[in-house]
Amino acid sequence: MSRPKGFTHTQETINKISKAHLGKKVSTETKKRISIAKKGSVSPNKGKRGAECGWYKGGKRRRYCQECNKRIDPYGKNIFCISCSKLGNRHPFYGKKHSTETKKKIGDKSKGRCAGNKHPKWKGGITSQEKIERNKFRWYVQKKVFERDGYTCQLCGDRGVILHVDHIQKWSEYIQGRFDINNCRTVCRSCHYFITFNRQMPIDSKWGMTFSRKEAD
Repeated sequence: MSRPKGFTHTQETINKISKAHLGKKVSTETKKRISIAKKGSVSPNKGKRGAECGWYKGGKRRRYCQECNKRIDPYGKNIFCISCSKLGNRHPFYGKKHSTETKKKIGDKSKGRCAGNKHPKWKGGITSQEKIERNKFRWYVQKKVFERDGYTCQLCGDRGVILHVDHIQKWSEYIQGRFDINNCRTVCRSCHYFITFNRQMPIDSKWGMTFSRKEAD
């Protein structure tokens, strides 16, 4: 029996049909038959736009993030974009803390993960041994010397200025004493310049600014 023009199924019937076809896959043969049957037919909506189309439902639904006003999924439940949904108290871990045991596990797992040739910027070990030694000194010895000397220049007594660590016996000559705290002393930038070059430091000099540390009074 043919259906009258404009006939549509009820929502209940549509749901039943949908449920009956759920999980079913159309075979290649069936797809081919459907393609042949539709060959030459023209879509009733061809060349139509907007309200002229049969499937038009009032235009696109647009939703924006309430924090940054960025376009978000028009049919999603979240009122924030992915970035803003994790800010402050909206973050799922907000107010929580890792236990000491968990922190240790994370630390052990991350240890050495980006060291040496595992680092994405590894260039085959081009850093000189001299630079590695000096960096190691600044990381592990420099602060201990500053703390021992009370962040005070041991030559002129200045405090609250840019400070360096000077090796009493030269770094280049006395290799075994490089990391010996008793072979080190805290000096200000001016005193260190005088020790190194045997002359007063120029007023506009920027020497020693990159590897120094300052501790305010």
